[in-house]
Amino acid sequence: MGLYVSVLNQCTYCIDHHAHAGGLAYPGKPEAWSAIADALAGGVLADAFDGKELALLGYVGTLTVDPAALTIESIESLRQAGASDGEILEVNQVAGYFAYANRVVLGLGVTLDEETR
Repeated sequence: MGLYVSVLNQCTYCIDHHAHAGGLAYPGKPEAWSAIADALAGGVLADAFDGKELALLGYVGTLTVDPAALTIESIESLRQAGASDGEILEVNQVAGYFAYANRVVLGLGVTLDEETR
């Protein structure tokens, strides 16, 4: 979810960091992470996600780029897709945190120059 927020906000610093970190979560399965990262970066979410995950990513997309468009029906559609209220809250919090972090990084002009991993 966080990587998708960073993609939508065009925060290359966060994209680079979290794309790398996400790959670490899939040891021995680089093709799985590559498909996920490609789907998020290319905006073709249905290539790697379906069901509840796809619905939650749609919510994250709207929350990131047009939060005023969200309605009670938006939340109800997440429930119908199988998301619990706790999952919706967690996704909301992750998206909000990454939006904040992206704005801090972008607003301060943070770059990867002279940084090592």
